[in-house]
Amino acid sequence: MSKIYRGVEQLVARRAHNPKVVGSSPAPATTTIKRLYYYIVNRFFIFTWIIKDNKSCSYKLAETFKHLVCPSLEFLINSIMSRNEILLNILTICVIIILPHTELIPNFGYSVPILLLVLIVLKYFNENFNNIGFSCKKFKPKSIIIGSLVAVLTLSFMQLIFFPTLENFIVFEGTEIGLHAFIKGNIWQYFIIIIMGWLVGGFYEEIVFHGFIFSRLEKMIKGKYATIIAFIGTAIIFGAYHYQLGVAGLINALIVGAVYLSLFLFFKRNLWYSIFCHGVYNSIVITFIYSGYL
Repeated sequence: MSKIYRGVEQLVARRAHNPKVVGSSPAPATTTIKRLYYYIVNRFFIFTWIIKDNKSCSYKLAETFKHLVCPSLEFLINSIMSRNEILLNILTICVIIILPHTELIPNFGYSVPILLLVLIVLKYFNENFNNIGFSCKKFKPKSIIIGSLVAVLTLSFMQLIFFPTLENFIVFEGTEIGLHAFIKGNIWQYFIIIIMGWLVGGFYEEIVFHGFIFSRLEKMIKGKYATIIAFIGTAIIFGAYHYQLGVAGLINALIVGAVYLSLFLFFKRNLWYSIFCHGVYNSIVITFIYSGYL
């Protein structure tokens, strides 16, 4: 069933005649070595305050440690911590991308362990889902309206303008994903796919890709262009994640995914806007397929 659902993006990428936040501050360190370091530094600060004679050797030694040795040690420790954090983020992103395609856990079951993994990693960095843009408090009724309108406009552009124009230069090979046969004439299976389109597409993919992966890339890259580079990287990852849908499906996922991420960023890193956009987008496509328009 997961293969069938993930074919939605590809179907949208074809014409009818060819069916088919995070804050920027670093996470506080919790390792023993860093706590020990700060304990030593604090004791030396107290020591320099107690010593009144600033001409004594002890005072000069303490001042040298505070102004020269301390920053060097902190830079070294932070470098070690940063490498470990980067490695953890990369491994987590790899699991997110690879596990669903292994089919070790069928019927979207992979979403549960991946969400748990994301939560564990966030806890490791002393964060939660709210830090990546998802919480009940962030919900606003207008996100339903705006998300739905953007979904309709995006689908119209991709279906009526982008791919018809692109097909003048590129011929896309069909990739059978079985969604037509699965829901054709079966209202219950249609509703099942609609629900999966919201749970897996609307919630799971937005939280995991445009919430978690984007924020991890942004933190790892840092610097002036961190957000731009993270945006491009997330769009490429989201598109590559749908490689099994063929070239058209990959291109479609890349562009539409960029629209979801843009909504998220435009509305102050609020995932509700991209969730509704993604869910409505999938619902329209699935309905068109069920009705025979795609």
